[in-house]
Amino acid sequence: MPARWGSSCAVNHEEAGTPMPLRNTSVGRPAAGGARACVCTAPVGVEIIARSRVMRRSVPPLPGTEPSGGCSPDGVSVRWGMTDAGNGSGQGGTHAGVGTYYAQDREHDRLTRGLGLIEFTRTLELLGLLLPPCPAVIADIGAGTGVYARELLNAGYEVHALDAMPGHVARLRVDPTLDRLSSVTLGDARTLPYPDGSVDAALLLGPLYHLTDPRDRARALAEAARVLRPGGVVLAAAITRAADIAGDFTKEDSALDEAYARPIREHTYRTGVHRNPERRRGHFTDAYFHHPHELAGELTGAGFRDVSVYAVEGPAALLRDPDAAMRDPQRREGVLRALRLTERDPALLGISPHLLAAGVRT
Repeated sequence: MPARWGSSCAVNHEEAGTPMPLRNTSVGRPAAGGARACVCTAPVGVEIIARSRVMRRSVPPLPGTEPSGGCSPDGVSVRWGMTDAGNGSGQGGTHAGVGTYYAQDREHDRLTRGLGLIEFTRTLELLGLLLPPCPAVIADIGAGTGVYARELLNAGYEVHALDAMPGHVARLRVDPTLDRLSSVTLGDARTLPYPDGSVDAALLLGPLYHLTDPRDRARALAEAARVLRPGGVVLAAAITRAADIAGDFTKEDSALDEAYARPIREHTYRTGVHRNPERRRGHFTDAYFHHPHELAGELTGAGFRDVSVYAVEGPAALLRDPDAAMRDPQRREGVLRALRLTERDPALLGISPHLLAAGVRT
């Protein structure tokens, strides 16, 4: 039988160089009588996202899952709200520029403003739609500074966080809002330390960005499949080929060095491989940018079934002032409703800077 929800282990596995078994330290501990309890607390802003979930009850979930953002202490299903932000990398041994980029610590608050806030809000909506109900065990692979892990903990999930960046892992270990994480690991998405069939959902909200070799992306997805139980869900984020183009369209002319940006943009669109050779600020690091059909094909090739691809920001990528759109409640709701309406339209997937692909382990 696969290891699951094991007992605490006295061995310091990180120092011993052996994989740390998954263990339940605080979230979803068995309640009296043996039932697993949901111990979440509703975060700030959760009511707004909960209302958006009610509007989406007609959206079919992935087969074998139920739409849920977790459960509140009174048993009412809720979605988590918005706190701080930052996503991360889940692999080492890629290009040196990746480590340099994340060492600048620019990702920690990126999702609290502008188009990043729309990305964050929409990602939370899609997690609430596609994840299994709590209590469930989630591997957050490429956890960054813990923005999504924090919300998952608040929703009642057991979360194991892994990231390839030492600075991110250091933050995860000292942040008091993340002290309920069941494990924090400095590791690689291509060689996960978790036992076979030990988690209910695997999040890759960043690792596929930085694996420019398709063989490495296949390894990361195969590892996610290995650690998932049968019927478990993988949710993998990707950046689209047109992301640079849309991003440059919305920049002020004074902020765009066309002579530097043009060859990067054109090479990225033609090959999918994005480079920032001079490591200039304002430009992303080494990465792979997907066509929507490529992302779906990679999940299918890894053995996942019922694969679906969702636009995250969708056409909101062309907003000149996304902050203004998100500040005004009526306009914000109008934007989010439009993005929900178009999130699976094949004709519009490529305009979204980010995609989220979902698949079920066979």
